[in-house]
Amino acid sequence: MSTEAPAFVRCASVAAALTKAAPIHHSRVAAALFAVLLAVTLWRVASTYEVFSHTVDEPAHIAAGMQFFQKGRVEGDLVQAPLARLFVAAGPYLVALDETRGCRIDREEKMMQCEGERYWRTLAAARLGTLPFLVLLLTVVWRWGTRLAGPAAGLLAAALLANTPPVLAHAGLATTDLAAAATMTLALFLVQRWLEGPSAGRAAAVGAAAAVAFATKLSALAYLPLAAAALAAALAIAGRAEAARRLGPAALLGQALIGAASLFLVWWGLYGFAIHPYPLVEVVGGLVQLAGMAGGANYFLGEIHPEGVWYFFPVMLAVKTPLALIALVAAGFLAAARGTAQRGAVFAWGAAAAAILAVGMASRINLGLRHVLAVYPLLCLVAASGVVWLLRRRASATLAAALALWLVVDSAAAHPDYLPYFNLAARNEPAWFSADSDFDWGQDAKRLADELQRRGIDHVAVAVQSTARLRRFSRVDAADLWPGQRVSGWVAVGIGRLLHDRIRPPYTGLRWLLCRRPVARIGRTILLYEIPPGSTARPRESCGTDEVLASLGG
Repeated sequence: MSTEAPAFVRCASVAAALTKAAPIHHSRVAAALFAVLLAVTLWRVASTYEVFSHTVDEPAHIAAGMQFFQKGRVEGDLVQAPLARLFVAAGPYLVALDETRGCRIDREEKMMQCEGERYWRTLAAARLGTLPFLVLLLTVVWRWGTRLAGPAAGLLAAALLANTPPVLAHAGLATTDLAAAATMTLALFLVQRWLEGPSAGRAAAVGAAAAVAFATKLSALAYLPLAAAALAAALAIAGRAEAARRLGPAALLGQALIGAASLFLVWWGLYGFAIHPYPLVEVVGGLVQLAGMAGGANYFLGEIHPEGVWYFFPVMLAVKTPLALIALVAAGFLAAARGTAQRGAVFAWGAAAAAILAVGMASRINLGLRHVLAVYPLLCLVAASGVVWLLRRRASATLAAALALWLVVDSAAAHPDYLPYFNLAARNEPAWFSADSDFDWGQDAKRLADELQRRGIDHVAVAVQSTARLRRFSRVDAADLWPGQRVSGWVAVGIGRLLHDRIRPPYTGLRWLLCRRPVARIGRTILLYEIPPGSTARPRESCGTDEVLASLGG
């Protein structure tokens, strides 16, 4: 029997040796490598643009941003702050100045009223507006890790984050979630800098960064203060906030006032310095609307939960985070527990991530892991410290390299389907966990149109999550499948809607399709059926959840 090590282990050993030998402890080398990482990550994200049709929320964000450009304000929906929407609407607004090139976007129906090149040009222009926030996020994580643990740790943290599928998924969409994560991470980084070396300039920077985060997404008003408080408490316990503690009452009050003034002025400025009838009235209206969103029915773990559940975010974090990253995060905390030099920073990052997770759990708005996306940069900083610690120990260097390599391979294998990514713990049927923006956000409509054309199908009944119309991508005659309607011929159904119907039949009236074996699974989220004439009269309407899930494989 051969005693040669498996190929994966040999590759990991070589990677460990190269990592230990590479001169990335030099800042210039690390900066050059970060530039390469950034370029590759931007390419990975941009290459998904023409694969996926628009998701459910994208048209509303684009239309609201365009309204802000046209009228200087957003009417109706105040829950979403303007900054990220302005970025995603800037490209479509410029394209639409030439009426022959752009799309008309229906904000209420969440549809893009155009087709062909006009559709893809407008959608790509909108999605490009999220890339500056991706650059900001990776840069902050790189600089934060470098500042506290050296160039190697900073580069590793950015690399781990750039290979995290949920981050890549939302970086490729014209929405607000990645922007919110980036701006909150920036604010937390500046909070730590102020705590370790307070000054009037740094206080003003903290206020400005907090304003940018609040103007990106109003939920940051709940997440950011608690995360900052947790970060500050952990740093104080670790003795890394002594400079701030030595400030006298007068100096502390002065810097607090500077920070508050900066916060107010920047925040108001991002709302256009509007006074109707008082500054930031839109924020008050948005908070009122946001308070009314608490709870709400949600499909999770094979059941409909009428008001959401507190454990939604921990479970989704466990199944949508690559297992290799989870292991490296655990290594980071283990290293901190054993007294590494970065112990205080690691526990501060962990405390801030836990605070963000706690706010999400308290809200019970179970609409997707995207609402706590800001935990990932913090966890990747922890994981990077774990990698550095493992690499410095001869016995564990190969393990560190193997885990990092596994993460890269896992992330690459997920391309371009970063949105419906689930780790190995959930691979049997990810839709059982959640069928909303963590899995099916309507992104596979174009793939459905392409598959129908490939098969020569000219008519299909559809019941999918997407607001995109198949006629915009092909010449297929598509008819909506109404609740309770039974048809023969070709039928395309979103997995999310089918599973909703298994639990709550009145939702879509698709019960007659349960347990039928689909002809094909399109992308990750759509099932294609061929229903013989007459078979709809004898549907099998009662089967267990396990049978339903087993039938989804196609």
